[in-house]
Amino acid sequence: MLEEERKKKEQEDAAKKALQDKMNKAFGQNTSGNSGSQGTAGGTGNQGKPDGVAGANNYKGGGSGNGYAWSLDGRGVRGSFPQAKTGIQVEGKVVVEILVDKQGNVIKATPGAKGSTTANEELFKAAQEAAMRAKFTTTESDANWQKGYITYIFDLQ
Repeated sequence: MLEEERKKKEQEDAAKKALQDKMNKAFGQNTSGNSGSQGTAGGTGNQGKPDGVAGANNYKGGGSGNGYAWSLDGRGVRGSFPQAKTGIQVEGKVVVEILVDKQGNVIKATPGAKGSTTANEELFKAAQEAAMRAKFTTTESDANWQKGYITYIFDLQ
């Protein structure tokens, strides 16, 4: 019985590591623990803000959480970040281009932006609906609207 428990624990640990590696890869992080080069300035090293999202296509900040990340220069999330819901057994990454008004409301969300790894319409719909519920912080200097991105990671359940 002990041997079965040990094997089960090893399998669970391997599954957890595989999931973590998958998330790291999806967000552009090197699974070896070393920082890879990233940026547009050339040379080695990373470019951007310390709170930026690795793998994002802008280098001016954002954030991340369990299965999602956002990139919207200078803005944080207001309240809890909306999770994308789906009951289908499909996996992939959906990048949603968002347009945010001065008050921090998402007024337009277009799934399938550069970086998406799927074209599944159900995942697109789930990501778009969740992105439309996102609320971002505001400041006096915010533009009337601002473009950004939200990335949702869908894994098999």
